[in-house]
Amino acid sequence: MSREGILLKQRYLFRALLVVALLIARFTARPYAGGWNDSSRLATVESLVDRGTFQIDDSIYVHTSLAARPPFDEGVEFFAMNGTKDKMLIDGHFYSDKSPVPAVLMAGAYQVLKWFGLEASERPDWFARIMTWMFAGVPYVFAVWCVARTARHLGVPPPWKLLLTASFAFGSLATCYAQHVNNHILLLGVAAGLCEALTRPPSRYHSSRHTPCADSPHTECADYYEELLRNLQRSSEVRNQVG
Repeated sequence: MSREGILLKQRYLFRALLVVALLIARFTARPYAGGWNDSSRLATVESLVDRGTFQIDDSIYVHTSLAARPPFDEGVEFFAMNGTKDKMLIDGHFYSDKSPVPAVLMAGAYQVLKWFGLEASERPDWFARIMTWMFAGVPYVFAVWCVARTARHLGVPPPWKLLLTASFAFGSLATCYAQHVNNHILLLGVAAGLCEALTRPPSRYHSSRHTPCADSPHTECADYYEELLRNLQRSSEVRNQVG
């Protein structure tokens, strides 16, 4: 098989791998809160949109009887009866103890969904599932894509590049974190995106599709990373002097 044929086959395999990652994100997202952690986050999202406050006193994830359907897994009676305990009591009101920034972003998405008729208290199953798709499934698939791109930028040979991406996509904890909303999968997506951007050769910023590290290591690729390492070392020395 010619080199072009091998590269074409690799591209098809990577696309198939990405499709499998999409299917994992689609079908492993849970239609309920899995525990205190994600229910505390969802409680903030629900409260911000439905009541305009960070206080979660009246959330369906605190008082589960307020929901038309069970917001927790019915098989876990403790959660179903008591609601989330990941909360703080401040001036007589309960607040989530989770970082607020992701909840604010999720609230924006929930507001759009509410305009189309979704109510968390009426359909907590769809509320949890869609939030998980958007803020756990999408970051997971994005991280898989970034790992494949990073391996390509670094000149990893095609067979190992595919194995590296597959091991990350299907053999790491990323698949577990794609099942419920959490900060870990969001930060994984951010970290993977930064790695892809930092290892991207300069020609990636131009319209040309040719890059020195696109499919195999080259001398110009090595020169590029040597220069990048020198620049990082200079930056570190400058920071140490300033500090």
